[in-house]
Amino acid sequence: MTAAWSLSVDPVTGGLRSLCDANGREWVDSTAAEGFGQLIHTAVVHPLGREAVGNTARLVQLDVAGEQLRTTLTPGPIVESGAVTYHDAPQYQSGPVFDEIVLRGEHQRIGAVRVSWRNYHATPLVELVLDWDKRWSDLPEAAYVAFPFAARDGQVELETSGGFSHPAATRLAGSWRARVQASIPCSAQRE
Repeated sequence: MTAAWSLSVDPVTGGLRSLCDANGREWVDSTAAEGFGQLIHTAVVHPLGREAVGNTARLVQLDVAGEQLRTTLTPGPIVESGAVTYHDAPQYQSGPVFDEIVLRGEHQRIGAVRVSWRNYHATPLVELVLDWDKRWSDLPEAAYVAFPFAARDGQVELETSGGFSHPAATRLAGSWRARVQASIPCSAQRE
């Protein structure tokens, strides 16, 4: 806890259970399906691979695919989601610039992950650092970090280095496109 923020980590998701500012306002939507800052991985497991989520799937969805094309999209799972399982209790580390809560975990398809939640002393900043030793995969896949804010009509600015966002049809339910900016601090606008 610092003068600006107090936070509590959920050892199951690796995300935050609570993030309160100095005024006592809670910023984490505790009703969301995903944890705040939780790493979520999806992989296309259907035998058609990319076509199961690409043009073939789209034509079948739009009901314009011919019978031959329609039969290639066989029933069964198309996408599987996975989340990291964290092994030990979160480790608290106090430092001169920030205090840090660290979790380590892994997943069969994802690989090993180190999650660090940093709460800075001199500036009102909470930072999430994900160190990910990703396993190789031939499957089409995507990774998401969920941030379900408890901010009605709130706005978020997000800095991503070389990142991009996919169309709404391929993102997690309830998610939105990040505005990719250079050198903009991650901050939430108050209502």
